[in-house]
Amino acid sequence: MILAGSKAMVDTVIAFAENVGVPSMVISATIVAFGTSVPELAVSIAGVLKKCGDLAIGNIVGSCTFNILLILGLCALVSPLGIQSGITGMINVLMMLPAGAFLTFFMILGKGKLGRMAGIFFLAVYMVFLCFNCRGLF
Repeated sequence: MILAGSKAMVDTVIAFAENVGVPSMVISATIVAFGTSVPELAVSIAGVLKKCGDLAIGNIVGSCTFNILLILGLCALVSPLGIQSGITGMINVLMMLPAGAFLTFFMILGKGKLGRMAGIFFLAVYMVFLCFNCRGLF
């Protein structure tokens, strides 16, 4: 079911992106990323509501590490990967470095905790990311 669902999702995203004229990198970095992250969001929110912040941080960091190292590595073994969306795609990939640095900075600054200001900062950065990727579409 996962393979069939993944294939259907990828095919649909590619078709939609081609029909609307949106680069597939933009669609995958926004809509697909959100859709695949909703279960993680639910687990993280449940952990925070139950005062288990370690569960939320572990889920987020673990998921990112798993996706970048294992999933990306396995996909690159199957077929070479590249960014076909030009400068926008490259900027999207390069945004991961400062995001990780800011997470580390805020965790050190907050003595192992992320506060509301850090949350606002990350939401604002995500909004900038969305605006950057969706410029010229509306």
